[in-house]
Amino acid sequence: MMTGDKAGCGGRVRPLPPWEVPRIAAPTVLTASIPGFMDWDFKDAETIRYGLAGISNSASRSELLLREVIRPGPNDLARPPSGGSITVKPRFVHGVYARAVELGLPVVVSLHTHSCGAFFSGTDQTSTRRHAAVARDFGLHYAQVVVAKSGVAASFLRDGSERPIDLVKVIKPRGIELLWTVNGTCERGEQVDRTVHDRSLQIGGGIEEALRLFGTLRVGFVGAGGVGAAAISTLKFLNVKRFVIVDPDALEVSNANRYIGYRAGDIGTPKVEVQKRELLAYDPTCDIELVREQFPSPASVEALKACDVIVSTPDNHWCRAQVAEFAARYLKPVFDAGAGVYVNEAGEPYRISSTTHIQLPPPLGPCLKCQGVRADHPPHVEAAVEAARKSYIKGYRHSGPTPASVATLVTHAGNQLARHMLYYLSGVGGSEARVPLHFVNEEITLKAEDLSGLWSRQSECPVCGEQAQWGFGDAATRLLESPVKAALETETHEEAVCTG
Repeated sequence: MMTGDKAGCGGRVRPLPPWEVPRIAAPTVLTASIPGFMDWDFKDAETIRYGLAGISNSASRSELLLREVIRPGPNDLARPPSGGSITVKPRFVHGVYARAVELGLPVVVSLHTHSCGAFFSGTDQTSTRRHAAVARDFGLHYAQVVVAKSGVAASFLRDGSERPIDLVKVIKPRGIELLWTVNGTCERGEQVDRTVHDRSLQIGGGIEEALRLFGTLRVGFVGAGGVGAAAISTLKFLNVKRFVIVDPDALEVSNANRYIGYRAGDIGTPKVEVQKRELLAYDPTCDIELVREQFPSPASVEALKACDVIVSTPDNHWCRAQVAEFAARYLKPVFDAGAGVYVNEAGEPYRISSTTHIQLPPPLGPCLKCQGVRADHPPHVEAAVEAARKSYIKGYRHSGPTPASVATLVTHAGNQLARHMLYYLSGVGGSEARVPLHFVNEEITLKAEDLSGLWSRQSECPVCGEQAQWGFGDAATRLLESPVKAALETETHEEAVCTG
């Protein structure tokens, strides 16, 4: 039972003007990627923290994005916590709201424990009314979460009334935990069909939980080329049922020898339509949304905001840079893959390789930029890139920035990516089952390298650094591409991740 006094909470901090505060629908999900977020100490006395959150509004749901957690110290409490309540000094509460305004985050979240159960007590309701007044004074929104051994309760205050938050989603260094709230109204995730997945379930470990998660999460695909099609084909067998597929291209003759799902007569058919056809042929109950546009178009951004995980397999680094910032802003894990054949001036291949990356939401790990992915080709040279893509087989002097690819290479990359997703979610094999952030397969020399140790999160990174707007969601004050464009446009990197 958390209490806080309005007195002393007004202060001199300028509240956010109404035009700077995003209009928030009643959120159904609270997402957190902060290490130790759910590691509460359930003693007789209650404990409390405050969170600052961004917001993500899409057509299908509204989501709170927990960016920062503030813990009061012993001197910030009005009295020692007892078994029934905990009271925070008004000055500390004022500082929490002032911090939210300073950062430009629109939501303050109270997070406290109950030793008896997950519910909102009469004292909690009184505290909510007080916080509502403070939030209104600061031009902010307010939510509260109660954590107990028996579960989680969560609500959001809108228009003077509380609306339930259905799900708390915790993204971890290894896995995603879904905590359905006891006061929520949304249906729980589907169960795994044990007959269909009998062989997979025999692996044991956390495979069943991973398959259940695959069936619950909405997975967004940026790129449906050779690698993307292979990843989609594999993931449908791992119980993924909710797809958003973004790709602007149609199939060409040169795709036929390396495109999973290709059928005679498909020339000129949009790649997204081919993938939808193949998915529905396997499982007619799949939920599939298609966007035949280049990311980050407004329609593709809107569709991907409703996803829980992003699979990134575009054919250029510029798009990857956009995916990296988008995913950091909206706290979404990214599983990225690409493949290519590189030839020298004599037309001989000197490198045939595939690469996978994993970008976990900050502050869990380095983003794609921190892992060495550079956007060498901004939009004003896209015409040159497109021309190069149409000349895959003409050799070094004509292939330009996008190298050729073959069926064995792209399918291996897609399956490797799906493998990393499965092992990230399941935990099968424990610490021995590596889920590398950066993994390279070399085909000519036949070797595989885990390059994860080369990279670390950089504090000054414009995507995942301390001053970056990760977790801000719709509250971010900049266009998706502008600052990162300036930072990345001047950099070069000979990374073998180009072709989808």
